Amino acid sequence: MENQLAKSSEERTFQYQDSLPSLPVPSLEESLKKYLESVKPFANEEEYKKTEAIVQKFQNGIGEKLQQKLLERAKEKRNWLEDWWLNVAYLDVRIPSQLHVNFGGPASHIEHYWPPKEGTQLERGSISLWHILNYWQLLRKEKLPVHKVGNTPLDMNQFRMLFSTCKVPGITRDSVINYFRTESEGHCPSHIAVMCRGRVFVFDVMHEGCLMTPPEILSPGCCYETAMTRYFYHGRTETVRSCTVEAVRWCQSMQDPSTSLFEQQHRMLEAFAKHNKMMKDCSTGKGFDRHLLGLSLIAKEECLPVPELFTDPLFSRSGGGGNFVLSTSLIGYLRVQGVVVPMVHNGYGFFYHIRDDRFIVACTAWKSCPETDAEKLVQQTFHAFSDMMQLMDIAHL
Repeated sequence: MENQLAKSSEERTFQYQDSLPSLPVPSLEESLKKYLESVKPFANEEEYKKTEAIVQKFQNGIGEKLQQKLLERAKEKRNWLEDWWLNVAYLDVRIPSQLHVNFGGPASHIEHYWPPKEGTQLERGSISLWHILNYWQLLRKEKLPVHKVGNTPLDMNQFRMLFSTCKVPGITRDSVINYFRTESEGHCPSHIAVMCRGRVFVFDVMHEGCLMTPPEILSPGCCYETAMTRYFYHGRTETVRSCTVEAVRWCQSMQDPSTSLFEQQHRMLEAFAKHNKMMKDCSTGKGFDRHLLGLSLIAKEECLPVPELFTDPLFSRSGGGGNFVLSTSLIGYLRVQGVVVPMVHNGYGFFYHIRDDRFIVACTAWKSCPETDAEKLVQQTFHAFSDMMQLMDIAHL
């Protein structure tokens, strides 16, 4: 891969497309001769002679007329087969594409380096996706080396169909729509769709011209906001799991330029309302994280087996057991500031207090983790604050 990238600056991926020769039409005589050779192993002498006579009749009769029609088509199309093959092999097929049409299978790196392991689907999926998106960027910049046999360039057009392409179902024939564009050609979609438990989530993988990192593609990440329970005797805190469906929808709407301001405002208010309700519930003793902690500790004290609820991979992936990637807390409204380290190695601690005229924040991340950047997170957070204020001004809230 590195050697390929080193050569990529010499040529552009699609630079030879217009100079490639058209698909030729073979001679009828030669094709029929080869056909007869191919059927020979499957026929006895009598059967072969019968087929030979049929072929001869075809060649001298309707076959010649069909050949002329094909030659006429070839004069009008650089590839006389292309449309036909697409329809017959793919678009006219009335059976599921998955398994029947789409090519797939285990790759060597999965087989040897990534043996099956519970609880790693999100991590491995994001890493694989990141590598795929880097390949997408190579195509966008036309830095993927041209495939060649010797010094002869090969057609690279199918690489344009790897991304931003969809198959639209039809009654008798499907259709293909392609939105891929190189950087020199113009805008190209940069979002991905993720299907999870019957729902489809869409988010943009580019931010300010840069590709998301694998941890960012852990989006949405598990995070929590501290709620105080000091309404109660010796009350301390409860967990508000602030990464809600409503919050994700709002973030997606803010990243989608086709979403109207009204829709963005609506999604923002929905997210606010959901968060406020959770905060109220948690502060009034109606949270669930501390409850689950109590249940697990009871099981431990009673020397009972650990309930499956707490060994479920989704439990820790969503933050259970202290595995929150983002740990946040409102310190208060005074000039007191405090911080703690992230709860996980690839996580963040984000603590803030609110004054009349400003927000004061402190963000922590492990320097030993190359995936995190506390300074960048703070910058992006205030960038988001600015977007929110603009949205509120426009909405006259």
